[in-house]
Amino acid sequence: MDKNAVGRTGQPVTMHVERGKIREFARAIKDDNPIYFDEEHARKVAGGIVPPPTFLMTQAHWGEGGRGGIDLGMD
Repeated sequence: MDKNAVGRTGQPVTMHVERGKIREFARAIKDDNPIYFDEEHARKVAGGIVPPPTFLMTQAHWGEGGRGGIDLGMD
């Protein structure tokens, strides 16, 4: 890996996600944290339903190479 890639960033990307997809993803990764399912609990803890951290990798499937991604020169 080219160590010059460390710290590089891509263009900001906004992902609009409906709660059902967050629930589906959390179930797929077998994470039963109520912050992904229980609206009342999530509102108290985080201001509302939030996606699991790895959910953001779904952005890589948007368009050719993913929008906002940077080429790190790795296959």
